[in-house]
Amino acid sequence: MAIKLGLIILIGTLIMTGIIKKHLSNHRRNAFVTWAKHSAFKIASLEMNQVEPQFLEELNKLIVGKRFIYLGESDHFNNEKFAFRLTLIRHLFQLGWRNIAMEIDYSTGQQVDHYLESGDHKYLEFFYGQTPSAEDVACHGKHLEIIKEELRFVEQLRNISELRSTDTGRLHYFGYDINFGSPDLAYETVRRLLEKQSSKACVQSLLKSLGKKQDETTEQEISRLNTILKDLITNQEEITNSFGEDTFCELKRSLLTLIDSVHAKTRARLTENPREHYKWMARREGAMFRHITEFISKQPLGEKIIILGHNYHLCKDFTQLRGGPTLSDTWGWCGQAKGFGYSLHALIHRYSLDCQWGCTMGTFLNRMFPEEVVSIWMLYGQGHLMGLKNPIQIRIKNDTIESLLAEVGENFLLPLHQCNKEAHILLEDANFRTTGGYYGSGNLPELTDAIFFVRTVSATQ
Repeated sequence: MAIKLGLIILIGTLIMTGIIKKHLSNHRRNAFVTWAKHSAFKIASLEMNQVEPQFLEELNKLIVGKRFIYLGESDHFNNEKFAFRLTLIRHLFQLGWRNIAMEIDYSTGQQVDHYLESGDHKYLEFFYGQTPSAEDVACHGKHLEIIKEELRFVEQLRNISELRSTDTGRLHYFGYDINFGSPDLAYETVRRLLEKQSSKACVQSLLKSLGKKQDETTEQEISRLNTILKDLITNQEEITNSFGEDTFCELKRSLLTLIDSVHAKTRARLTENPREHYKWMARREGAMFRHITEFISKQPLGEKIIILGHNYHLCKDFTQLRGGPTLSDTWGWCGQAKGFGYSLHALIHRYSLDCQWGCTMGTFLNRMFPEEVVSIWMLYGQGHLMGLKNPIQIRIKNDTIESLLAEVGENFLLPLHQCNKEAHILLEDANFRTTGGYYGSGNLPELTDAIFFVRTVSATQ
């Protein structure tokens, strides 16, 4: 009898606890939606670029006193991210922001900048001319076609830049990433720099070593390039006298980027070996930070920079970021079950769900320039993303912040710095979507200052 009574009490307690938790969850969710509807600044249409004055006024408030603005995206493979970028860049350019740093490889960034300066499409031929490795074709498939959309985006940047008055500076473009799977342009950058002084004996030796060897393995290629780097440093004085200090530094930087780009061909894939994949991601993040800090060091004091990339790279505090759903009861039993599944997978494969590759570039920069960084993350609700073979359909999930944002409106900017207590409780342990519709979670107000929400996205064609 006592056992039966105990079971009844236990079951009743569990039921009541579940009811109370569900009530609190619904209360928080409703409170968040109410706050967000009051605080959001809506945009009538991304396609027509119909930006309301209130939206621009709030954007202006966000950037007061800021030198860097992060325009992050949760997924690379949709059309609307380009409208998001251009809407904000167009306005920022009018306010004097003249530099764009992009999550694209360093060598490509140089070519794009030449195009923005000259308008000559020969500098954009690499968008079609590079042949990715067989491994990357197998891994990324049609994702590689995003390059064509980036070409159209660059052409629109040129249009923005050329509409300026003649007495103001043009738009500048810089790539801070490495070159995935197709380092040919990185090779060409190093070769072009060396050929400026090809008559020098030490330069001739470097040019000869730079040539690819038939049947060379990736490991042998990396070893050969490291030897070139060593020779470059050994002959630093002679090469500096011939080229000048700036060109020597450019050579060294380009060669390091080339080595990192070739090394990318050996990276472990996430689905094969998560631990090794995240180790490589940490190396990539380090290269990004090296590139962006070198770019910043060349700019006049106080020069403003727009930084584009994935939300994960551009989070302001990586310690507040987690892979997979949170275990918070705010998102219901389904969300908790998914969070448990992600945690179990990480335990079995021995990797951490906390920001797995360590300090991100965005966090590095935020720590270097406290109070000078503002971040805006683009999140989306539903629609289609470019897939390996065919578009991927994404539906709104009730256990994510996007499901609540979808109740607020179609397209809008939502600042997070003045949210009320109930909204903050929900935001500090929120699920959100990331690449391919997978889950991430974290303390959103610590990761970004505002959300740019797009309810429906479409696959790039």
